[in-house]
Amino acid sequence: MDEKWFYMTKPTSRYFIGSNETTPYKSCKSKRYITKVMFMVAVSKPIYKENGKVLFDRKLGIWPFTYQEPAKLKSKSRVAGTIMTKPIESITEKVTKECLINLVIPTIKQKWSGTASKEISIQQDNAKPHINGKDKDFLEAATSAGFNINLTQQPTNPLDLNILDLSFFRSIQSLQDEHLSRSVEELVKNVQDAYEEETMETLDNVWLSLQACMVEIMKLKGTTTTHYHI
Repeated sequence: MDEKWFYMTKPTSRYFIGSNETTPYKSCKSKRYITKVMFMVAVSKPIYKENGKVLFDRKLGIWPFTYQEPAKLKSKSRVAGTIMTKPIESITEKVTKECLINLVIPTIKQKWSGTASKEISIQQDNAKPHINGKDKDFLEAATSAGFNINLTQQPTNPLDLNILDLSFFRSIQSLQDEHLSRSVEELVKNVQDAYEEETMETLDNVWLSLQACMVEIMKLKGTTTTHYHI
């Protein structure tokens, strides 16, 4: 489980255009103020039956940190009072906790195979907004319906051991960049569509990259000071 900012556009883009086409143009106040939304993403290794049939496709979900409120003023594209989606710009411990308890854990319980072990570990990094596994509300949600879900922290700053940072986030970003976003709603839809478009084969390759990184780290007797590009 991890979070990532996805931006509405890049500061610079490369286009291939024909002789009769005009150069695309977009503008904003400053490249420091490009609209962005943070998403929580959760994936898992697959669960198979003995005959090789997939019981769990490993993509748990992707959730945007957004909220909705009515527009206070009218504009060219909307009237006052129109419900608008806006990004949560300050991601706090309360925000990530609500997402984990109200979205991530219920999704795990819904998608988890009835024959699979309900002893589950969720790995997260050491970001300040993350809660620890002893949080009372988390334990209440994580130990109901026969499940025993615990939170584990990955080692400090090991980019090579974060399955999402290895390449899965970049893969989603590449697919999202293929579609133009003119609003927060379109940005959220494009990112979610890119996540759904990702195949199991792509995620398989990322897990193999993780295994390769672990092998190289073990060769160095545990150090992660050197990053490996697989």
